[in-house]
Amino acid sequence: MANMSYCRWENTLADLRDCANDLEERLGDPGESPPLDSRELEAAISMFHLMREMLDSVDVEDWDDYEQVRAALTRQLAAPQEE
Repeated sequence: MANMSYCRWENTLADLRDCANDLEERLGDPGESPPLDSRELEAAISMFHLMREMLDSVDVEDWDDYEQVRAALTRQLAAPQEE
């Protein structure tokens, strides 16, 4: 089921963290987890391509600088503040 627009980013972040944890476990001890089936593997590959496209679409010079990332995303995505 698709995420509702009011909680899309929050819900997706939790799911992405779950995927990141799974990736870390698989890379840390490859024999511990069963291999991904072909559909899951294709989904993982597609997800990495999409994440790269998302990163490329935001104007950030240094992705390691959290404050720069925060400022850029706030500037580009947040609703304008009324004065």
